[in-house]
Amino acid sequence: MNEATNIKIYKPESSTSREDSVSKNKQNDVGLWGDLSKGEILYWVEKGPSESQHSHGSFTKSRKLFANQDIYCSKGLFYPKRANGEKYCREWLVYSPATGRVYCFVCKLFSNSSTPLSSDGFCDWRNTYLVQSHENSVDRRTASVTYLTRRRGSTIDCQLAEQINNKRQYWKNGLERVVAIIITMAERGLPFRGDKETFGSPHSGNFLGLLELIAKFIPFLATHIKNFGNKGSGVTSYLSKTICDEFIQIMAHKVRDSTLDNLRTSGYFSLSVDSTPDRSHIDQLTVIVRYVSPDDGLPIEHFLTFLEMGSHTGESMAKMVHNYLTNECKIDFSKCRGQSYDNAVNMSGKYKGIQEIILKINKYAMYIPCTGHSLNFVGRAAADCCLDAVNVFGIVQEIYNFFSSSTHRWAVLLSFFKDDSIVPKSLSKTRWEAHSMATSAILDSYDGIISALHQLHIDTTEKGETRNQAINILNKMEEFEFMVMLYLWSYLLDEFHKTSQSLQDPQISLDVCRKSYASLSDFVKGSRDMFDHFEEKAKENLPDVDYKKSSYRRRHINNDEDDALENLGPRDKFRIKTFIPVMDALESSLAQRASIYNDAAKNFSFLTKLEATEEEIREGVSALCQTYPEDVDMNLVGEVKHFHQYVRHSQAHGSAEHDSLTHQDLYRVIFTDRVQTAFPNVEAILRLFLCMMVANCSGERSFSQLKRIKNEFRTTMTQDKLCSLSLMCIESDKLRSLSFDDVISDVALAKARKKVF
Repeated sequence: MNEATNIKIYKPESSTSREDSVSKNKQNDVGLWGDLSKGEILYWVEKGPSESQHSHGSFTKSRKLFANQDIYCSKGLFYPKRANGEKYCREWLVYSPATGRVYCFVCKLFSNSSTPLSSDGFCDWRNTYLVQSHENSVDRRTASVTYLTRRRGSTIDCQLAEQINNKRQYWKNGLERVVAIIITMAERGLPFRGDKETFGSPHSGNFLGLLELIAKFIPFLATHIKNFGNKGSGVTSYLSKTICDEFIQIMAHKVRDSTLDNLRTSGYFSLSVDSTPDRSHIDQLTVIVRYVSPDDGLPIEHFLTFLEMGSHTGESMAKMVHNYLTNECKIDFSKCRGQSYDNAVNMSGKYKGIQEIILKINKYAMYIPCTGHSLNFVGRAAADCCLDAVNVFGIVQEIYNFFSSSTHRWAVLLSFFKDDSIVPKSLSKTRWEAHSMATSAILDSYDGIISALHQLHIDTTEKGETRNQAINILNKMEEFEFMVMLYLWSYLLDEFHKTSQSLQDPQISLDVCRKSYASLSDFVKGSRDMFDHFEEKAKENLPDVDYKKSSYRRRHINNDEDDALENLGPRDKFRIKTFIPVMDALESSLAQRASIYNDAAKNFSFLTKLEATEEEIREGVSALCQTYPEDVDMNLVGEVKHFHQYVRHSQAHGSAEHDSLTHQDLYRVIFTDRVQTAFPNVEAILRLFLCMMVANCSGERSFSQLKRIKNEFRTTMTQDKLCSLSLMCIESDKLRSLSFDDVISDVALAKARKKVF
């Protein structure tokens, strides 16, 4: 029997489908048991009746109609009274939620009696005295003695039981080390297999290599590898690639189920998806969910899986994601209250994009464009508004390309740099913050770059093409307009970069996003009057250089605007035709994007106004009722007034100002003070607001791990293994926090019971 067969009953189980992973007779519902084997009897002797008692209810399945009256099983059946009036617990009596009947636990294990409590179950709730009769019966007492004896180990096969326990501990010790290695490798995205999967081979993978390394310091593992390593199929060692893959799948499912359990507890959630091709040229669709953690009350984003895409249409992706969340994850999709994607047409399209399809499925899943991508579009719109703005970044990229394409040129460049100088950086089409680093690098090392270009130009040993490129770039860098624009973009992009970094925080809320855009808009407006400042900074670098005069011949076209500009000097032309259009483009684009987040957040703004009047609260609640009629009603008005009073009193002696409290601060008050029952509706609305996804940065981060896990050397990896390893790597914090002792114990016990007679 191979290893996969040895542990087939312990394959990863979802939180909703135990039939797929646990044997029928190991379910905690006695009514579903069939004939028990010796191993299964031993299993339940160790577990005891508490695992399957269900005496807490509910007993809805036990309904019986007697004389036109419904009678149910009751808790009193499990807690009868003695003759002296004292209550005691019938530990041996268990209830089956599936059949609605009660059973005798010990008789199910050790009695051949045909009484209902020992076989098909008891449900005659009018004659519960029969349960008392069974309690005093010889069959029940005999079965109880047998059960208690087996629990103590004083059995005929006690030596066998002791051997099984020793063997179980042996296998458990080995599996604990296997699991520890899998966790260490998975969270780092390391490959497991090598060219030759045998112990002692220098071409074996990291998994076997780490086992051999640990075995040098742990005699137990060294002996185990010596006895079981390289034995081939048919000999169970729990060291092979088969058991490794089995445990990867088991552990990944446990990580995912932990996330899903917390999501169901939280209730509201939002969704983000994004796609990218992997090394096998397969489009992978990442699925990210956001909800308020029931553990600490903070919004949190979690990766769930990669889905292999067959089509790029919005409808196809929406159906794929919806089917995964509802059918595989068993999530109530009606609780989805937000979605956020990048600005691709198939994602954010108003008619056929995934956001529109999702809205048709759930009209309350509000779409919010990704804040990071929106900020990129703002910058790109400004950079493309005029030729001078485009030329600045073209020159910046040209500088990087010129030096980075030759190790000799790079060495010449570094020879003119100080120790703390920043080398030129490349621009990026997708990451606008790269523009900030690139422009800052040119300003920081401007003198060194100029000197290096001059040296390459005058060096007669250099190729003519190199000398020509050097002087061309040098002439462009010494233009006054370039220097003014370089200072302008460096100043603006530095703030854009800081804002972009803050918007990438997984815990950022819609309200903070709105404020970030508003503050950035104010910053841009304040920069309109700084043209003289940028000009002065440029003169510090180029004191002997001035604006270029127009040298091109004008076309004879009747244009009053061009005629007016023609009469202006070079400085005014540059300010009017370049500086002002850039600032106008930034302002208009920011205002357009900011309005989206303002509109999404305005319905919740009254919650943070602790001094709001009743009329303001009523208007805010009314607007929320129209947007979320299934989540809000007008009874929220009085609760919000009470909550504002509570927060004012709770903050009276604190350092926080009332006006500076955010939605997250308000939810922290409820969560920390444990006043959810006092303000249930306020808590729910704040939780709904905080769960809204405002960026798909977590999806972009998952692509970084995808490139590590499925690299050019691991292109044959199956989709299931890719998803499992990605989940364990991306959610490494959760992987570390979970305990896998139950899985290890069950697998070890399964192996220990396989005795040969």
